[in-house]
Amino acid sequence: MTRPAAQAGHLLELLEAEGFNGVSVPMLRIEFLERVAPPDFSELDTLIFISTNAVAAFAQRVNAQAVPKSAKIFGIGEQTVRALNDIGVLADGANALTTEGLLQHTWFSEPRSVLVVKGEGGRQTLRDTLVQRGSRVSLWEGYRRLGPEACHKAQMCDLLADSPIAVLTQSGETLANVLDTVNGNSALLQGVPVIVPSQRVADTYSAAGLRLVVARSALDKDMVAALMLAAKGARRE
Repeated sequence: MTRPAAQAGHLLELLEAEGFNGVSVPMLRIEFLERVAPPDFSELDTLIFISTNAVAAFAQRVNAQAVPKSAKIFGIGEQTVRALNDIGVLADGANALTTEGLLQHTWFSEPRSVLVVKGEGGRQTLRDTLVQRGSRVSLWEGYRRLGPEACHKAQMCDLLADSPIAVLTQSGETLANVLDTVNGNSALLQGVPVIVPSQRVADTYSAAGLRLVVARSALDKDMVAALMLAAKGARRE
């Protein structure tokens, strides 16, 4: 398991319930930004939260009651929607699992005034597409993603040397950090199923020589389901 340590608990429980021995080796760290001013809600009709980390960062800096009641709220992924509900922000019930899915929502068939709540950097697909459609888009970046600590890099290499059943990576950035960790010793990943959260991530790393297994989404339950399929395939071999 490679997701940030604070987000690993539920996935560990699911793995144990299915008889797997999950080991948390964070390949990504989240740092919330302390000096970010609250967003300007004036003239907004839409808020989009990119992730659960975006919700957590927002909740640290903004009173949820300040969110305009008239604004349409979207969260990308079920866990993000759940996190919004937990802080008292009611998100649209037709939320998509991906950015591309959200862009198909009928709400965006006309120009909107949008605030995207996210972390520093990352993909620009959402912003760029909405701007191309005539929407006015502003960004509120409340956290940054950092690479793994040296101790976790060493731990990852040690575990890979023991031929694990699989490596679970719940974002393209996490997989990039895994590859950076084993740089110069890519043989450590040869033949090890690497579970990825989408076909987009699989396509991005298709030339890396990895045994990629695509999950339905980055949800814990979907990652475990993909792992179970990979494990069954390995037993047949």
